[in-house]
Amino acid sequence: MYKTKIYIDGWFIQPPVRGVGQYIKNIILEIPKSKENIEYILLIPRFDLTLDFLPNFVKVKVIPCQLILFWYEYHLPKISKINKGSTIFYPSGTCGILMSNKYVNVVSTIHDVSNLLPLKLSPITFKFKNIFGRIYRIFSFYKLINNSDLVFTVSKTAKKGIESFIKDKNFDYSKIHVVYNSSRITNLNLKNKKKYFLCITGESKQKNYKCILQALNKANLNSLFGWTFYLVGLDIDDVITHKSGALIIKKRYLDFKEIKDIYSKTYCYIFPSLFESFGIPLVDAQKSRCHIIASNQGASKEVCGNSALYFDPNSSNSLLKKILKIISEYPKPTKINTNSKIYNQSWAKTSKFIFKKIKDLN
Repeated sequence: MYKTKIYIDGWFIQPPVRGVGQYIKNIILEIPKSKENIEYILLIPRFDLTLDFLPNFVKVKVIPCQLILFWYEYHLPKISKINKGSTIFYPSGTCGILMSNKYVNVVSTIHDVSNLLPLKLSPITFKFKNIFGRIYRIFSFYKLINNSDLVFTVSKTAKKGIESFIKDKNFDYSKIHVVYNSSRITNLNLKNKKKYFLCITGESKQKNYKCILQALNKANLNSLFGWTFYLVGLDIDDVITHKSGALIIKKRYLDFKEIKDIYSKTYCYIFPSLFESFGIPLVDAQKSRCHIIASNQGASKEVCGNSALYFDPNSSNSLLKKILKIISEYPKPTKINTNSKIYNQSWAKTSKFIFKKIKDLN
């Protein structure tokens, strides 16, 4: 009996798994098993990947490949030509610039338009690899938006950004669907909140974690004594006793169990990014009943609403004022809007929506 094949691009589930890779894992983990003749096939470039998250009805096809360009410009187009009438899903927002929908249905998730934004919102490191990568992703964006039969994105903010860069007057805007990300934090055993600030970040300038350090440098001597600032996702592990009295703990990586434990103890989460189209840590922080200090740029207000304090991410003075306000009110209970759609979103709901729309294409 003929089965409809849905191929899922799994390049970005290779370690180290970043936000996009985790997104792919989360939606695959929650794929609803179809009663129809549908075959899900995850495409991966290595045999040694840990796939314990994979439902047993999802098949795996390994196409050995070490180069991302070869993956997107040769292997996936080849899959398209061989498997005419099937569907290829690009959940990372990246595709080959020679890709077309001539042979198959094309579906994509475009997470943001950060590569098309001004440098003040999305800075770049001026190295060949970074510059080439940015240019490639720009072409990839236009290829996906024009060739996808369905486009998913993660917020209204992201959708508005996508639409602002569409130049085709005949473009069918109805094919773009907002389906929110979710939190993996559930049934959290909330502990007594300690004097912890937390930031899940990275070294890129867009993540803007150095704004936190700059704010602490402007604090009075020992004014933050007894407070600990956890910065997770950096290049080195380090512990610094700051002149403000704060203890700064830098971490390269923490597994989910460790992250969940820190959230349960954290009093305030800081989200300093110059621009994000969603920000899953903001939902994690709400689920963990943390106070939140968030950048006033990007989708922060859409995600948090009245559950956060907002600051100008280009101003360390603005951030310091919010930090001092939070500290002055410790241990004030949080006021989280637990009735919001984003707060109550789950990965099961997200995955169900996505794969129902994909199934309806066939």
